[in-house]
Amino acid sequence: MAKASDGMNYAPKGKPNVVVKKGEFAFAAVALEHGHIYGMCNGLTETGAELKWVYDPDPKKVKAFLEKFPQAKKARSEEEILEDKDIKLVAAAAVTSERCDN
Repeated sequence: MAKASDGMNYAPKGKPNVVVKKGEFAFAAVALEHGHIYGMCNGLTETGAELKWVYDPDPKKVKAFLEKFPQAKKARSEEEILEDKDIKLVAAAAVTSERCDN
């Protein structure tokens, strides 16, 4: 586990505080460009949200992510995630300048 002084790769873990019921709030993770995605997903799962999907074009990043969050399924594309009607939120840690087309 990275330390807070590591900044980019620090992913805090709190105490679970479940506020949603099982099956009530599914989310996905995309754009695994920096470690903040781990903190976001930790926080969401601690509330009871269910991490359903993960996608990044880099298979090494997906593999590392799945080691921390084995409950997620590897999506074939972002579109597969966006077409899933159960997904309520998509967490992303993209490079700021690459978040949308210019």
